[in-house]
Amino acid sequence: AMAPATLLERQIWLLRPLLHLRREALRDYLRGIGIAWRDDPSNESPAYERVRVRRSIEGMDMTQLRLEIADKASRRRRLNAAVAAGLPGCVTVAGGVRAQIDRARWETLEPDVRRLSAGVLLAVMGGQPLLPAAASCEKAVEFMRESRISGKLALGRCIIETGAETVLLYREMRSIPAIAVEPGMSLLWDGRYRVVNGSGHPLVVGACGMEGLERLKSGPTPVHAPSVLSSPAFSSAGEIICLPVFDDHDKLPAGVTIERHLGLFDNILVGYDELLAQCIAMMFKIKAYKRSPVNQINKN
Repeated sequence: AMAPATLLERQIWLLRPLLHLRREALRDYLRGIGIAWRDDPSNESPAYERVRVRRSIEGMDMTQLRLEIADKASRRRRLNAAVAAGLPGCVTVAGGVRAQIDRARWETLEPDVRRLSAGVLLAVMGGQPLLPAAASCEKAVEFMRESRISGKLALGRCIIETGAETVLLYREMRSIPAIAVEPGMSLLWDGRYRVVNGSGHPLVVGACGMEGLERLKSGPTPVHAPSVLSSPAFSSAGEIICLPVFDDHDKLPAGVTIERHLGLFDNILVGYDELLAQCIAMMFKIKAYKRSPVNQINKN
Protein backbone atom coordinates (compact mmCIF):
# COMPACT_ATOMS: atom_id res chain seq x y z
CA ALA A 1 0.00 0.00 0.00
CA MET A 2 1.05 3.62 -0.44
CA ALA A 3 3.07 5.19 2.37
CA PRO A 4 2.41 8.70 3.71
CA ALA A 5 5.95 9.69 2.69
CA THR A 6 8.25 8.17 0.05
CA LEU A 7 11.71 9.25 -1.18
CA LEU A 8 12.11 8.69 -4.93
CA GLU A 9 15.56 8.04 -6.42
CA ARG A 10 17.20 9.73 -3.39
CA GLN A 11 15.98 13.09 -4.70
CA ILE A 12 12.29 13.85 -4.18
CA TRP A 13 10.08 13.22 -1.16
CA LEU A 14 6.53 12.39 -2.26
CA LEU A 15 4.06 13.22 0.53
CA ARG A 16 0.46 11.98 0.71
CA PRO A 17 -1.13 13.96 3.55
CA LEU A 18 -4.70 12.95 2.67
CA LEU A 19 -4.29 9.17 2.84
CA HIS A 20 -6.19 8.96 6.12
CA LEU A 21 -9.32 10.52 4.59
CA ARG A 22 -12.06 8.52 2.90
CA ARG A 23 -12.74 9.26 -0.75
CA GLU A 24 -16.32 10.38 -0.13
CA ALA A 25 -15.18 12.75 2.62
CA LEU A 26 -12.90 14.47 0.10
CA ARG A 27 -15.68 14.63 -2.47
CA ASP A 28 -18.10 16.10 0.05
CA TYR A 29 -15.57 18.78 0.94
CA LEU A 30 -14.98 19.67 -2.72
CA ARG A 31 -18.72 19.83 -3.37
CA GLY A 32 -19.10 22.16 -0.42
CA ILE A 33 -16.62 24.66 -1.83
CA GLY A 34 -17.76 24.30 -5.43
CA ILE A 35 -14.65 22.64 -6.89
CA ALA A 36 -14.92 19.84 -9.48
CA TRP A 37 -12.54 16.89 -9.61
CA ARG A 38 -11.49 14.15 -11.99
CA ASP A 39 -11.60 10.45 -11.21
CA ASP A 40 -8.97 7.97 -12.34
CA PRO A 41 -10.89 5.32 -14.38
CA SER A 42 -8.55 2.61 -13.09
CA ASN A 43 -9.97 3.18 -9.60
CA GLU A 44 -13.18 1.48 -10.76
CA SER A 45 -11.64 -1.35 -12.79
CA PRO A 46 -11.77 -4.82 -11.14
CA ALA A 47 -8.67 -5.71 -13.15
CA TYR A 48 -6.69 -4.05 -10.34
CA GLU A 49 -6.27 -5.70 -6.96
CA ARG A 50 -6.75 -2.45 -5.03
CA VAL A 51 -10.23 -2.10 -6.54
CA ARG A 52 -11.19 -5.69 -5.68
CA VAL A 53 -9.96 -5.25 -2.11
CA ARG A 54 -11.77 -1.94 -1.73
CA ARG A 55 -15.04 -3.47 -2.92
CA SER A 56 -14.65 -6.52 -0.68
CA ILE A 57 -14.61 -4.35 2.45
CA GLU A 58 -17.36 -1.92 1.48
CA GLY A 59 -19.93 -1.66 4.27
CA MET A 60 -17.63 -3.24 6.84
CA ASP A 61 -16.83 -1.63 10.18
CA MET A 62 -13.29 -0.42 9.56
CA THR A 63 -12.48 0.40 13.19
CA GLN A 64 -10.70 -2.87 13.96
CA LEU A 65 -8.94 -3.00 10.61
CA ARG A 66 -7.57 0.53 11.09
CA LEU A 67 -6.30 -0.44 14.54
CA GLU A 68 -4.56 -3.51 13.10
CA ILE A 69 -2.96 -1.45 10.32
CA ALA A 70 -1.73 1.15 12.82
CA ASP A 71 -0.35 -1.60 15.06
CA LYS A 72 1.55 -3.25 12.19
CA ALA A 73 2.99 0.09 11.08
CA SER A 74 4.14 0.76 14.63
CA ARG A 75 5.71 -2.71 14.90
CA ARG A 76 7.52 -2.17 11.61
CA ARG A 77 8.98 1.11 12.84
CA ARG A 78 10.04 -0.44 16.15
CA LEU A 79 11.72 -3.38 14.40
CA ASN A 80 13.54 -1.07 11.99
CA ALA A 81 14.72 1.02 14.94
CA ALA A 82 15.98 -2.10 16.73
CA VAL A 83 17.93 -3.21 13.65
CA ALA A 84 19.38 0.29 13.19
CA ALA A 85 20.45 0.29 16.85
CA GLY A 86 21.92 -3.22 16.92
CA LEU A 87 23.44 -3.85 13.50
CA PRO A 88 26.38 -1.38 13.63
CA GLY A 89 27.58 -2.95 16.87
CA CYS A 90 27.96 -6.45 15.44
CA VAL A 91 28.60 -5.95 11.70
CA THR A 92 31.54 -4.29 9.97
CA VAL A 93 31.38 -3.54 6.24
CA ALA A 94 34.71 -3.71 4.37
CA GLY A 95 34.92 -1.69 1.17
CA GLY A 96 31.23 -2.16 0.49
CA VAL A 97 31.88 -5.74 -0.68
CA ARG A 98 32.04 -7.78 2.52
CA ALA A 99 30.10 -7.80 5.78
CA GLN A 100 31.85 -9.29 8.81
CA ILE A 101 29.51 -10.38 11.60
CA ASP A 102 30.69 -10.80 15.18
CA ARG A 103 29.01 -14.03 16.33
CA ALA A 104 28.86 -13.20 20.04
CA ARG A 105 27.26 -9.80 19.51
CA TRP A 106 24.96 -11.10 16.77
CA GLU A 107 23.50 -13.68 19.13
CA THR A 108 22.49 -10.95 21.60
CA LEU A 109 20.00 -9.56 19.08
CA GLU A 110 16.35 -10.60 19.31
CA PRO A 111 15.29 -13.31 16.81
CA ASP A 112 13.13 -10.99 14.68
CA VAL A 113 15.95 -8.42 14.64
CA ARG A 114 18.39 -11.09 13.41
CA ARG A 115 15.98 -12.17 10.67
CA LEU A 116 15.47 -8.67 9.32
CA SER A 117 19.19 -7.89 9.66
CA ALA A 118 20.06 -11.01 7.66
CA GLY A 119 17.56 -10.04 4.98
CA VAL A 120 18.91 -6.50 4.69
CA LEU A 121 22.52 -7.74 4.44
CA LEU A 122 21.61 -10.29 1.78
CA ALA A 123 19.75 -7.67 -0.26
CA VAL A 124 22.41 -4.96 -0.18
CA MET A 125 25.36 -7.32 -0.67
CA GLY A 126 23.55 -9.20 -3.43
CA GLY A 127 22.44 -6.04 -5.23
CA GLN A 128 18.75 -6.83 -4.87
CA PRO A 129 15.94 -4.23 -4.79
CA LEU A 130 13.74 -6.27 -2.43
CA LEU A 131 14.21 -8.17 0.81
CA PRO A 132 14.53 -11.96 0.43
CA ALA A 133 11.56 -14.12 1.31
CA ALA A 134 11.01 -14.75 5.02
CA ALA A 135 12.06 -18.38 4.55
CA SER A 136 15.42 -17.29 3.10
CA CYS A 137 16.03 -14.91 6.02
CA GLU A 138 15.26 -17.72 8.46
CA LYS A 139 17.55 -20.10 6.54
CA ALA A 140 20.41 -17.60 6.77
CA VAL A 141 19.93 -17.12 10.51
CA GLU A 142 19.72 -20.88 11.10
CA PHE A 143 22.88 -21.52 9.11
CA MET A 144 24.81 -18.86 11.04
CA ARG A 145 23.67 -20.35 14.33
CA GLU A 146 24.25 -24.02 13.53
CA SER A 147 27.47 -23.86 11.49
CA ARG A 148 30.09 -23.27 14.16
CA ILE A 149 33.04 -24.39 12.07
CA SER A 150 34.07 -23.43 8.56
CA GLY A 151 31.10 -23.67 6.20
CA LYS A 152 29.54 -21.92 3.21
CA LEU A 153 25.99 -21.35 2.02
CA ALA A 154 24.95 -19.76 -1.29
CA LEU A 155 21.79 -17.74 -0.80
CA GLY A 156 20.28 -14.70 -2.54
CA ARG A 157 23.29 -14.14 -4.89
CA CYS A 158 25.51 -14.12 -1.79
CA ILE A 159 27.86 -16.44 0.06
CA ILE A 160 27.54 -16.82 3.82
CA GLU A 161 30.90 -18.06 5.13
CA THR A 162 31.02 -19.13 8.76
CA GLY A 163 33.94 -19.34 11.16
CA ALA A 164 34.41 -19.90 14.87
CA GLU A 165 34.04 -16.26 15.89
CA THR A 166 32.85 -14.44 12.77
CA VAL A 167 30.57 -14.85 9.78
CA LEU A 168 31.33 -13.27 6.40
CA LEU A 169 28.71 -12.32 3.84
CA TYR A 170 29.59 -11.22 0.30
CA ARG A 171 28.44 -11.33 -3.34
CA GLU A 172 28.72 -14.73 -4.96
CA MET A 173 31.05 -14.94 -7.97
CA ARG A 174 28.26 -15.97 -10.34
CA SER A 175 26.18 -14.27 -13.07
CA ILE A 176 28.09 -11.00 -12.80
CA PRO A 177 27.94 -9.04 -16.06
CA ALA A 178 30.74 -7.32 -17.95
CA ILE A 179 29.19 -4.20 -19.48
CA ALA A 180 30.61 -1.68 -21.93
CA VAL A 181 30.26 1.88 -20.64
CA GLU A 182 30.43 4.27 -23.55
CA PRO A 183 31.42 7.94 -23.12
CA GLY A 184 28.55 9.91 -21.62
CA MET A 185 26.78 6.79 -20.38
CA SER A 186 25.44 6.14 -16.86
CA LEU A 187 24.38 2.67 -15.78
CA LEU A 188 23.74 0.41 -12.82
CA TRP A 189 26.18 -2.48 -12.63
CA ASP A 190 25.17 -5.75 -10.96
CA GLY A 191 22.56 -3.91 -8.89
CA ARG A 192 25.40 -2.71 -6.63
CA TYR A 193 27.21 0.20 -8.29
CA ARG A 194 26.21 3.29 -10.23
CA VAL A 195 28.82 3.95 -12.93
CA VAL A 196 29.15 7.18 -14.91
CA ASN A 197 31.61 7.52 -17.79
CA GLY A 198 32.26 11.20 -18.26
CA SER A 199 35.52 10.55 -20.07
CA GLY A 200 36.03 10.48 -23.79
CA HIS A 201 36.93 6.79 -23.91
CA PRO A 202 34.88 3.59 -23.71
CA LEU A 203 35.40 1.35 -20.68
CA VAL A 204 34.20 -2.04 -19.52
CA VAL A 205 33.05 -2.67 -15.95
CA GLY A 206 32.99 -6.25 -14.77
CA ALA A 207 34.02 -8.53 -11.92
CA CYS A 208 37.57 -8.35 -10.60
CA GLY A 209 38.07 -12.09 -11.14
CA MET A 210 41.37 -13.93 -10.93
CA GLU A 211 43.26 -11.32 -12.96
CA GLY A 212 42.40 -8.56 -10.53
CA LEU A 213 42.96 -10.82 -7.54
CA GLU A 214 46.51 -11.62 -8.64
CA ARG A 215 47.16 -7.92 -9.01
CA LEU A 216 45.97 -7.26 -5.47
CA LYS A 217 47.91 -10.20 -4.03
CA SER A 218 51.11 -8.58 -5.21
CA GLY A 219 50.33 -5.51 -3.10
CA PRO A 220 51.28 -4.88 0.54
CA THR A 221 47.77 -5.38 2.01
CA PRO A 222 46.29 -8.87 2.55
CA VAL A 223 42.93 -9.42 0.83
CA HIS A 224 40.01 -11.80 1.34
CA ALA A 225 40.09 -13.53 -2.02
CA PRO A 226 36.46 -14.81 -2.27
CA SER A 227 34.89 -11.38 -1.74
CA VAL A 228 37.49 -9.67 -3.94
CA LEU A 229 36.59 -11.83 -6.96
CA SER A 230 33.10 -10.32 -7.29
CA SER A 231 34.16 -6.71 -6.68
CA PRO A 232 34.09 -4.25 -9.62
CA ALA A 233 36.95 -3.69 -12.03
CA PHE A 234 37.39 -1.25 -14.93
CA SER A 235 39.05 -2.49 -18.09
CA SER A 236 40.25 -0.85 -21.29
CA ALA A 237 41.55 -2.66 -24.37
CA GLY A 238 41.15 -5.96 -22.52
CA GLU A 239 43.30 -5.01 -19.52
CA ILE A 240 42.25 -4.04 -15.99
CA ILE A 241 43.13 -0.41 -15.34
CA CYS A 242 41.46 0.13 -11.95
CA LEU A 243 39.97 -1.81 -9.04
CA PRO A 244 38.00 1.07 -7.49
CA VAL A 245 37.14 -0.67 -4.21
CA PHE A 246 40.80 -1.34 -3.41
CA ASP A 247 42.81 1.08 -5.57
CA ASP A 248 42.99 4.78 -4.86
CA HIS A 249 40.12 6.53 -6.68
CA ASP A 250 42.72 8.84 -8.20
CA LYS A 251 43.49 5.95 -10.55
CA LEU A 252 40.03 6.24 -12.11
CA PRO A 253 40.13 7.92 -15.53
CA ALA A 254 39.19 11.58 -15.36
CA GLY A 255 35.42 11.99 -15.51
CA VAL A 256 34.64 8.42 -14.42
CA THR A 257 32.77 7.85 -11.17
CA ILE A 258 31.51 4.75 -9.37
CA GLU A 259 29.25 4.84 -6.32
CA ARG A 260 27.79 2.10 -4.16
CA HIS A 261 24.09 1.60 -4.90
CA LEU A 262 21.63 0.23 -2.35
CA GLY A 263 18.74 -1.00 -4.47
CA LEU A 264 16.76 -1.82 -1.34
CA PHE A 265 16.43 1.90 -0.56
CA ASP A 266 17.86 4.05 -3.38
CA ASN A 267 14.99 3.69 -5.86
CA ILE A 268 12.05 3.90 -3.47
CA LEU A 269 12.51 4.61 0.23
CA VAL A 270 9.26 4.56 2.20
CA GLY A 271 9.19 6.77 5.26
CA TYR A 272 8.80 3.80 7.61
CA ASP A 273 12.27 2.60 6.56
CA GLU A 274 14.11 5.93 6.72
CA LEU A 275 15.93 5.23 9.99
CA LEU A 276 17.07 1.80 8.78
CA ALA A 277 18.23 3.21 5.43
CA GLN A 278 20.27 5.93 7.15
CA CYS A 279 21.94 3.24 9.29
CA ILE A 280 22.92 1.14 6.27
CA ALA A 281 24.23 4.20 4.40
CA MET A 282 26.39 5.03 7.42
CA MET A 283 27.74 1.47 7.63
CA PHE A 284 28.63 1.53 3.91
CA LYS A 285 30.18 5.00 4.28
CA ILE A 286 28.04 6.47 1.51
CA LYS A 287 25.99 9.64 1.30
CA ALA A 288 23.11 9.87 3.77
CA TYR A 289 19.56 9.94 2.47
CA LYS A 290 17.75 13.24 2.16
CA ARG A 291 15.77 13.77 5.35
CA SER A 292 11.99 13.74 5.18
CA PRO A 293 10.61 17.30 5.25
CA VAL A 294 7.37 16.21 6.88
CA ASN A 295 8.20 17.86 10.21
CA GLN A 296 8.89 21.16 8.42
CA ILE A 297 5.42 21.39 6.90
CA ASN A 298 3.00 23.93 8.35
CA LYS A 299 0.11 21.64 9.20
CA ASN A 300 -2.27 24.55 9.70
